[in-house]
Amino acid sequence: MRYTLRQLEYFVAAGEAGSIRHASERLSISQPSISTAISHLELELNVQLFIRHHAQGLSLTAVGQILMEEAKRVLGMAENLYSLAAETTDQVRGTLSVGSMVTLAPMIMPELVHNFCTRYPATEIRQVASNHEWLAEKLKQAEIDIAITYD
Repeated sequence: MRYTLRQLEYFVAAGEAGSIRHASERLSISQPSISTAISHLELELNVQLFIRHHAQGLSLTAVGQILMEEAKRVLGMAENLYSLAAETTDQVRGTLSVGSMVTLAPMIMPELVHNFCTRYPATEIRQVASNHEWLAEKLKQAEIDIAITYD
């Protein structure tokens, strides 16, 4: 097995977002990194996962749709390993997706992330900044864990 969980994560993000650009923004990862990961995954599995529409995003191929569902299951199981390990060691670990208002992000997020990750070194914080409506929608869809907003 020569593919990585990171490649699967990027594949799922691109498939859900419908574009490399949107996946890049969601994951705070460069577009070339995501493109390269997907290309390596396609080579390793010897399948075409996406149909690339120039300047209009991506759409999953039939095999891409099937593999995306499996990739989601694999990623869920991998995340479950962290949860099980944390339960047995009482250690806080894993990824926390934090959304914040665009106006608050530069003032609050650097110190918040630094302090949290210093206290809990086995954690990672994924940050997104947007407006109140977008953050509320992402909370409802469970795409972010918490949101920092006004009032």
